Amino acid sequence: MSLSKIESALGFLVLLLSVFVFPSCIDTNYTLGDSLVPTSNNLYVETASIDLKIGMKSSADIQSSSYFYAVGSVASEQFGLTTVDLAATVTPSDTGIKFGTDPRLVDAYIFLELDNTDTFTPGQDNITQNLYVYPMARAMDSTMVTCSSVSDKDYIHEPIGKALLTSRDTVIVPLDMEWARKLMSATKAELDSMPLFIKNHYGVYLTTDEPIEGTIGGRLNNFSTANVILKVNSVNKQNLRRDTTITFNIGSIYNGVSTQIFKHSSKALEVGPDNNEEVLYYEGLAGIKPFIDAEVLRNSIEDWADENGIDMDKIIITRATFELPFEFPDDYRTVDNYYPQGLYPAVYSKDSTDNVKRYTLLGSIYDDTYNKGDINRSLLCYRPDVTYYIHSIITKDEIIEEDNIWLIAPFEYVETSSSSMSDSYYNPYMYNSYYNPYSYYGGYGYYGYNSYNNYYNNMYYYQSLYNMANTSSTTYYYVDYMNYAIGQINGNGAKRHPKLNLTYVVLDK
Repeated sequence: MSLSKIESALGFLVLLLSVFVFPSCIDTNYTLGDSLVPTSNNLYVETASIDLKIGMKSSADIQSSSYFYAVGSVASEQFGLTTVDLAATVTPSDTGIKFGTDPRLVDAYIFLELDNTDTFTPGQDNITQNLYVYPMARAMDSTMVTCSSVSDKDYIHEPIGKALLTSRDTVIVPLDMEWARKLMSATKAELDSMPLFIKNHYGVYLTTDEPIEGTIGGRLNNFSTANVILKVNSVNKQNLRRDTTITFNIGSIYNGVSTQIFKHSSKALEVGPDNNEEVLYYEGLAGIKPFIDAEVLRNSIEDWADENGIDMDKIIITRATFELPFEFPDDYRTVDNYYPQGLYPAVYSKDSTDNVKRYTLLGSIYDDTYNKGDINRSLLCYRPDVTYYIHSIITKDEIIEEDNIWLIAPFEYVETSSSSMSDSYYNPYMYNSYYNPYSYYGGYGYYGYNSYNNYYNNMYYYQSLYNMANTSSTTYYYVDYMNYAIGQINGNGAKRHPKLNLTYVVLDK
């Protein structure tokens, strides 16, 4: 090594040592400006954990209007009997239906396509259940959105169809021919107007037998398709008889009404917030759920503040979380198969759009910085964030019924939208597809099969890139009223009982 290189290396080493060995000649004064700020204005972030008193209450009037068709019944030791029935309109699959000249009804039946089943007792997947179809006694409308919207007096208790349900994919339910002929009596005006048809031609009510009293088991059947099928024989313009199949929708997604009727005997398990239960239950649909009385919750927070000498008028909640612990069951698969995969606070209040009361998740679930109450299997708890809610109830003048909380599983729905790329020749992406120097034959010179095929391949490639870049999605959260989950959390009397965890600041402490 040359002398000049050795001198350069030594110089760099001396510089490096001076950085680590010799102290800086600049002193940092961390108290600078302290005398200018009154100590009374200092803010201290602190934490607290308050016992959360939780009861159990039925969500009896939960919304149930949907286009997922569920029918069945189950009985369990914990929750007793749960039945799911379906009331729905029957409407033409399309406007302008024509029965033809001299129509004669040949056959009529309901076609059901099974999507999946729910059982909670081993050996119940393939049991047989009697399915009954009754005619509705009244017209249904868009206000019938809750599971209590339809009562026993709203349908005629003489079946117009009956079938045996197993776990097979499709079910055919033969229908009473006289009832089916009433559909064929519809006028042209009724066939062309869905509201008029619904007003004058009532729908159907579907239900199953309950499990034998004293037994445990049963099955819920979830159908993806439900139609009334009429086989009609009529005369065409050539005066020849022909057979025609005419389809009517049960609870059409576009112009019909489909309402599930949930009935639970678990209402007998209801307890107030002052209970000392070690276990609190969760049952989906309209069943029993953990319930928090807002007045009791605010009183607990005020009692904690009094005990710690905190002025509630000077407290700022920066984070509030419900901690809802549970114990892992002996069979770990129970948590995956049956437990709600999330719990989030929901309130029961009147919807301003249609003046109907609904269960609605707290709006803070849309804040992506907050915990949405997803199940935590490693910590064995649910921890939904409720900062906005806690701040609201400690600052409002009066607690009302609509402030009370049910802990309900959230349902996540993602809506995607995209702006498709035009096939216009003038689109720059499309122009590049017309002239591709890397094609097999190259450029404009050849329009044979391979070059033409290459044009379309490139067109779809660029189009897919454009669509991916211009696709957006929006996530919506709803109360889950379609899935029958069952589970439990620790109660007030458990060692690991529910808590309200606070992070807060007190002004002028």
